[in-house]
Amino acid sequence: MFGRGWELTTKSWQLVRADARLLVFPTLAALLGLAAGLGVFLAAHGRAWWAYLAVFAVFVFPASVVGTYLGVAFVALGQRALDGQEPSVRDGFRCANRRLPAILAWSLLASLVGLALQALREVRGGWVATRLAGFVLGLAWAAATFFVVPVIALEDPGAVTAVKRSAKLVRQRWGEGIVGIVTIGGAFMLLVVPVSVLVAIGLHFGLTPVGVAFLASGVAIAATAFAVTTTAGHMFRLVLYRYATTGSTSGAFTADELDEAFREGSASRLRRWFDRG
Repeated sequence: MFGRGWELTTKSWQLVRADARLLVFPTLAALLGLAAGLGVFLAAHGRAWWAYLAVFAVFVFPASVVGTYLGVAFVALGQRALDGQEPSVRDGFRCANRRLPAILAWSLLASLVGLALQALREVRGGWVATRLAGFVLGLAWAAATFFVVPVIALEDPGAVTAVKRSAKLVRQRWGEGIVGIVTIGGAFMLLVVPVSVLVAIGLHFGLTPVGVAFLASGVAIAATAFAVTTTAGHMFRLVLYRYATTGSTSGAFTADELDEAFREGSASRLRRWFDRG
């Protein structure tokens, strides 16, 4: 599974690196997302679960608005690039500005669902069951809403319509028994251990020249890897959207790879096995 995700990440990155302008919006989204995640961790670390949820609620909506806005802008640029046209950063901003009402509505909906799922994971009593339920529901929500950003950018519906349209595309192309998407993020995962080591050494030495150097190196590597991963992920989402709506592949992607981009649940796989028998 990791090797497959790494290959898809590489092919997505190949489509992006041809034009540096495609890096602008996902890189901003990655850096701001990393900052928001760090802010949540620092503000909620060591606090009660309800305090953690309060901090999560404060951070998640603005982070979602910014991330969705930049994602919509990227899709506008990426679509032009895949169509053989010259992308323009200004066109990306223009598209995102026109879609701002839908972006705000979707961000609010996504934030509420995210908060509800996080609350389910933090509920005491039946800890394993609630964590498992939150995980499964989170996977299902992520798969059903996978195309919301491309739909908002290229079809301009309302937020609820975008969710329905996204879920319909997933069902039509990949089937009813989908539980998740193949992970795109090999670049980031490969660097988790060395980055953690650099940060740990930096924390050990504290605010000394050596400690600051190690901390800065770890943060810089993490930010770069996260930006690359985010950019590749946005492009992969767009490639899959084009495949779902037109049946056409992009770049080095094959139809077989794109057909296997979503993971089936065990019940769906078992039913398909019996059907073959």
